[in-house]
This record gives sequence, C-alpha cells and structure tokens, in this order.
Amino acid sequence: MIRCRGFVDRFSHSSRSNAANQNRQISRKKMKGHITSYVEEKQYGFIKGENGKDYFFHKHDVVDQNEILDGLNVIFDPTPTPKGLAAKSVQLGLANIPIYLDPDGFVFTSKSNINGHEILFITTYSIEDKDPNIAKLALRERALLYGLNGVVGVHLEKRTAMSGNYRYTVHRFTGGLCLIKKISYTMDQNEARQNALEVQDELQKIRPRIFAIHEQEKFFLLRWLSDFWTYLKITISMKMTALEAAIRSWINR
Repeated sequence: MIRCRGFVDRFSHSSRSNAANQNRQISRKKMKGHITSYVEEKQYGFIKGENGKDYFFHKHDVVDQNEILDGLNVIFDPTPTPKGLAAKSVQLGLANIPIYLDPDGFVFTSKSNINGHEILFITTYSIEDKDPNIAKLALRERALLYGLNGVVGVHLEKRTAMSGNYRYTVHRFTGGLCLIKKISYTMDQNEARQNALEVQDELQKIRPRIFAIHEQEKFFLLRWLSDFWTYLKITISMKMTALEAAIRSWINR
C-alpha cells in the first residue's frame, strides 16, 4: 500500500508538472485572431482565435493602448485559466484595413460623436411641435426620408406661444441628420475595396435625394399658395359683389 501510494503521489505530481508545462507552452505560443466584441464601459471583450475558440481579454492585457474596436486583427498569447481561455499580451495586427459598417439600429443622441463610429455626412435640421415626442419622431422621420441613419447633437429649445387666450409650450428640436458608420477592420483587401465602393455609392446618392425632396416640397408649397390665393381672390370677389349688391339695394330704397 505504501509503495502504491508513493507511485500515485509521484504520478499525480508528474501530471501536475506536465500540465503546468503544457500551459506555459501554450501561453508562449502566439496566436492570430480578431476582436469580436469589446465593451468600453467594462473594459473587457472577446477575441476569436484562428482555431475558432473564443478568448476573454481585459484592456490591461492590450500592449499598445490604441482605440480598441470590433473587428481589429490581433496577435496574442492564448492562456488557459480556471475560468476559461484568456488572451494575454494582446497586440494589434499590422494588416488592419478600416471599413465602415452600419450601426446597430438608428442612432438618436445628444452626443456629437460616438466612440467607434464616424460621421460621413451631416446636415442640420429643426422641427417643432406642442408635443415633444411628436417633434422628436418627426426629426427621426426626416432623417429616414433623406436616406440617413442617425441624428446627433440633438438639443431642445422651448418657447411660449398663444392661440387666443390659450398659452402653450412649443418644443423645438434641432439635430444633425447624418450618415453614421461603425468602424471595423479587415485584412481582406477585396472586402475593403468593395466596402469603399458601397460607401461611396451611398454618399453620392444623398445630396440628389435631399435636393429632389426639397424641390417636391417647394412645388407643393407653391401650389398650395397659388390655390390659397385663388381661393382668397374668389372669396373677396364674392364678398365685394355681395357688398355692392347690398349698397345698390340700400340706395334704391
């Protein structure tokens, strides 16, 4: 029993030593991968290694403290931990080509800039209403009408208006209607080239679309004014005719 226990002890110690050596060997081997997600507020994220596995990393594990963004290619030390796989000594890859991706949904914010994003086109627009929710919705709808995907730098101004004896608050929202893109990275030059062409095509369509919308709105406004002026002239003419008839009737009495 004693000899057997001694063998088991030696085997257990040898196994632990081998496992530790394997862990050190794994951690010393550099691996390529790319950042799949990073939470700036928590300062941690995950890297997809070239072996298809996910590795946890913290900001302090990144060697060069540049802006950490999704899609960045990295080189790191894969390190097993009691909680799972982790990436240590993370270095940003040299072959990162920036590309633009659509953000996660429509952007509506009071901020002028958003971390990890770039504004490629912006135009200022204001709209007001008694109901602040209607005004904000109208600002969003205007951006969508222009083919844009965000409103940044949104701010509110209030004023008091009157209708007869009724006083009410008018809410005026102003913001930058914009085309905003999420910055990502790739090592594929064909993907980067195709992305650049798509973004350029998207930008080239914005100004003609806005111009066409303004021309259409101007046309309808002028037609409405013309119709209103015609209505006004007819109404005045009818009233004048009625007034002349009333005067002649009074004179002929």
